[in-house]
Amino acid sequence: MVSCSSEETLSTVSLDVENLTIEVGESYTFKTSYSPSDMSEPIYEWRCADNSIATVKDGTVTGRSEGYTSIDVYVDGVYYDSCSITVVAATVKRITLNKSNLNMKIGDVATIEYNIEPEYAKNYVVRYSSTDNSIAKAFWVNNILNIRAVGEGEADIILSAGNNITAKCNVKVESIPLEGINFPSNLISLEETDEFKIDLNYIPDNASNKNVTFSIDDETIADITNGILIAKRVGKTKITAISEDGGHQAECEIEVTLKGIHISASQYAYLPGETGILWSKSEATLEAYLGAIWESSNPEIVEVWGESPETNSAGIVTKQIGDAYITAYSHDRSKSGICPIKVRDMDYFVELNCQYRNANGQPSNISFNVNASLVNNSSQSIIITYILAVSGDKSTIYFATPLNETLPAGQTYAFERIYASGWNRPSIICIYEWSGSSYQESNSLFN
Repeated sequence: MVSCSSEETLSTVSLDVENLTIEVGESYTFKTSYSPSDMSEPIYEWRCADNSIATVKDGTVTGRSEGYTSIDVYVDGVYYDSCSITVVAATVKRITLNKSNLNMKIGDVATIEYNIEPEYAKNYVVRYSSTDNSIAKAFWVNNILNIRAVGEGEADIILSAGNNITAKCNVKVESIPLEGINFPSNLISLEETDEFKIDLNYIPDNASNKNVTFSIDDETIADITNGILIAKRVGKTKITAISEDGGHQAECEIEVTLKGIHISASQYAYLPGETGILWSKSEATLEAYLGAIWESSNPEIVEVWGESPETNSAGIVTKQIGDAYITAYSHDRSKSGICPIKVRDMDYFVELNCQYRNANGQPSNISFNVNASLVNNSSQSIIITYILAVSGDKSTIYFATPLNETLPAGQTYAFERIYASGWNRPSIICIYEWSGSSYQESNSLFN
């Protein structure tokens, strides 16, 4: 540039701005004007009050760090004008990605690296989004952006920061075809009412479509709902799985075994010499269990035998007074059920009931009337021979009425109403006979 001639005198020099805000790293070139304007342009000298905040060269100021300073312009050592400078933090100007396109298969995970420009930009947050999360999803892992392929199709992963500065990566996702399926084993063993979650092996394991349908040959033995196999009754059947992708098929045998045995009986208490029937059933379903193995804990008291392999019943015969346990075993003796059988004398089955009415007075002198009845809970008839009323110490018989009444099995005999007055702690006694032996039952108003 050429300095002013001696004939011309510079009057003013002005900058185009009085206050300027720039970012760290950003530059601005001042425009100057001077007067008189017809003289040659002067040679400017530029000075910055704080070069750590900003620097100036040939009229261009550049922000160096956040803060405040000023730029002054001189000509021939004479000050003419200045501009106040504010330097603020740099903002994001650009995002770049190391990958602009990704080709993936369902289940794959890839990473994307990004750079922020300028690198010294501050006060920003990097966010991500997907145009279709059902195809590709993004997520952070240790500040690294990961992309997971979810479904077949195409989607964009978009990164944004600062004032809507964005960059995107196009993701194309392909499905992984299923090549085959199989069951982990050839046999599923369950007990009745058990539940079992069906698992399949998929080839390859990361195949995209793992939808299958199940069917069972005999749904009375087992059933399946939402992938849960339910054992229903003892037996064998087969489960088949067919894949939606490719129609691949796999089969597996199902065996349902007994959970336990329940024994039911026509009765559980008998007289000696009687017979009865027991039935074996599934403990879980109460369905008949055929061909059980029957045993008695004491055959000298109760003998048992299975009636037929095609039935679930067994016969018993009682031999003498006592207790025995009848056990029904499964065919392999892995399961069993137990039924207690009592063999008792007749007095176990006969009961004297008395209902006292209008009782009053002291125990030594009582007035009342009573309804009495004898109940025969056995399977055989008895003969009632006497009904008596005696004192509490049995020293006095108030009355004794002979009878010869047959009381059939399972029946009740009602005596005529008894009226009494002045008796001492009375008891009602009934004497009966069975099988050549005599028995008695008593009932006292005062125990």
